[in-house]
Amino acid sequence: MAIDITVNSIISGTSPYNVWVCDSCNLGATCQYIDSFSTSAYTFTLPTAYETIPNYVVKVIDANNCSYCVSPSIIGCDIFVGYWDGYNYYKYNLVSDTEEGPLTLPITPGSNDSIANTDDKLWFLNTTGVTELDITITPFNASYNRDVDISFGINNKIFAIDNDKLVLVASTGASNTYVYDVVITGSTGNTTNLFVLTGALSGYSSARDLKISTENKVIIIGDNGGGNTYLQQYDYSSGATLDVEISLTGITNVASLVEVNDQFYILNNSNEIYQIGLTPPYLITYEDTSTTPIGFGNTSQKYGCITQKFEV
Repeated sequence: MAIDITVNSIISGTSPYNVWVCDSCNLGATCQYIDSFSTSAYTFTLPTAYETIPNYVVKVIDANNCSYCVSPSIIGCDIFVGYWDGYNYYKYNLVSDTEEGPLTLPITPGSNDSIANTDDKLWFLNTTGVTELDITITPFNASYNRDVDISFGINNKIFAIDNDKLVLVASTGASNTYVYDVVITGSTGNTTNLFVLTGALSGYSSARDLKISTENKVIIIGDNGGGNTYLQQYDYSSGATLDVEISLTGITNVASLVEVNDQFYILNNSNEIYQIGLTPPYLITYEDTSTTPIGFGNTSQKYGCITQKFEV
């Protein structure tokens, strides 16, 4: 599968900029030249030889021979993450295990509020709806835009499709948890019931994460009310049928799912990182423990960054 890399902006240096892909930022790294560009944003396809290198980096050298070396998640699909038991929010790079933050915000969100983002919007979910911020991702800057009412008493998790459309998981009755489409018009979020959770998360369940894949898959992590945590995948192209259900009981305090370099990872509150296989039996492998001070809670990646699916 082709991987497109976008250099969103260059905040210093002199054009033209020469772009290389390398296996590390070290002096002895093996690199492949890509192209030269002068515009503020540039997109290229990762060479096939680097698709299997998990820690590949992009090196940009300007006209003055100044070199800038970054890992792909910084310049591509940023991960926003909240501290699971507090009010701090960060940008996180899983490849290099580095964080930016706590981010300076114009509001005081709740403790570990569910979050969603696009390239220029960031939303925080609360019991009455969402607070919408206008943002610049790099360097990060945020300003308050509006509050949007979503009239559900128990809002669980959100995901952003674009600047006017969200997807919401909410428990709106004593016996069911639903997924809703939310279209934002002014200060109101107009909802449409898409489907009800089934399988192990049927009935009243507590959602921990919601992600939407470009493969027409809705991925939900939740507790079943009995202390067990499950990951479910619904195939929306076939009427939102449940096609994959994976027990995550081997991971304590599950926080969320993210995608990096075409692989799915599960993060937990103890900063542990687990890779989860995309094909049966969906092997879960401990990868590392982050050294950042975050304490993984809710995460957000923009639509288009979740490109994989669990094979049936």
